[in-house]
Amino acid sequence: MQRIDSGDAGNLESFLIPRSEMETAIAVTGETTARIRAMLPRNAAAITLRVAARTGEVAFCFRGVEFAPRNRDGVFFGLGKSFARLNTGSEPRLRKLLHDLDIHRSPLASDSKHRLYRGWPERWLESIVVEDSAKLDALLDPKHFYSPGSRACGGRSRGSGSSWNYAPGPARGDRIESL
Repeated sequence: MQRIDSGDAGNLESFLIPRSEMETAIAVTGETTARIRAMLPRNAAAITLRVAARTGEVAFCFRGVEFAPRNRDGVFFGLGKSFARLNTGSEPRLRKLLHDLDIHRSPLASDSKHRLYRGWPERWLESIVVEDSAKLDALLDPKHFYSPGSRACGGRSRGSGSSWNYAPGPARGDRIESL
């Protein structure tokens, strides 16, 4: 047996972005946020924003599922490997995506085996707690809850829930559709 330093138990680097920096990044997206939330007026509160650590780029999420990253090149939307740039011509496709998320990413969804229902469960749970911390514990102060925007620096994940599913726009090899 060999004694090792507990701080040297891995090579994963991570950190949390300060809340003031997150709020500044989110404030810049105000017009786009209003535009996207207006596409789903009866459930606009389910659309939240997440800020990536280190880059400060903002991603729009629906109950934890990231569907529209915003970076210096604009806002892109989609799931998986197919993204489209948000513009007036592509808005109907974004409306359809939001409708699908609203139908399938709901506690009342009829198909609990649908990929949008089952995917990213930790992010969905996080969105519930951030939205209403009293559901976790009535004595918790909601002003101290926010999605921290942490990101493990080992790479970007678009898969299962516990990773920071942040995508700063289309990745190399992703299909971008121009509309």
